[in-house]
Amino acid sequence: MVFSNRDKGGFKLNTEQTKKIMINIIGFIKDVDATNDSIEILNHIFEFHLLKSSEKKSFNNFIDHISIAFEVNPNYLIDYMTYNESLTINDSELENDSYADLLNFINKLKKKYGLIISNLLSQNRDPFMLSGADVNVKNNGSIHNLRVIRADGESLSMNFDSSSIMATSLAFTQALSNSIEIGIFSLDPTLVNHYLDANKNLIQQLAELLERKDD
Repeated sequence: MVFSNRDKGGFKLNTEQTKKIMINIIGFIKDVDATNDSIEILNHIFEFHLLKSSEKKSFNNFIDHISIAFEVNPNYLIDYMTYNESLTINDSELENDSYADLLNFINKLKKKYGLIISNLLSQNRDPFMLSGADVNVKNNGSIHNLRVIRADGESLSMNFDSSSIMATSLAFTQALSNSIEIGIFSLDPTLVNHYLDANKNLIQQLAELLERKDD
């Protein structure tokens, strides 16, 4: 298997956790393959529970359905579906053709439902987790709108101006720096690149603003 630890690039992937997730999904595939028509059954479970409803009850039923249908630990699949790395047939111990077919199908499900499962998992495990924000910046106005959203869908709306949002952003930036320094985590490289690009533009805008003020 191929695993990466990108400390130099600012990412600290927990290699042992990665290995555990990959080993567990291999065992999951071997156990599920023992059931006849496993791909058809698995596809039905995903479509029925995840496309039917995004409510907490439906997600719990989804997990229970996997456990009952295949007599396996469904958390092995859930952990793999929400992890940002994928197992390929060349990296695995799945030399059997039916194992390979099942792995390829699970990887397709991962691309299709991974984000949905990740969001539902956050709602169930950590409903108070910050999941996003909506910002409405008004033209020709100094007061703007911000809505902060939790994983369970609850939100809080507020107004802000440039000074207040800068002070808040500073607190978030310091919190991000501290969490990266002391935490064990996995970050999406695409998200990090977007964050870096946005901050480069902001730094340039602030520098130009200070230069005009000095003049």
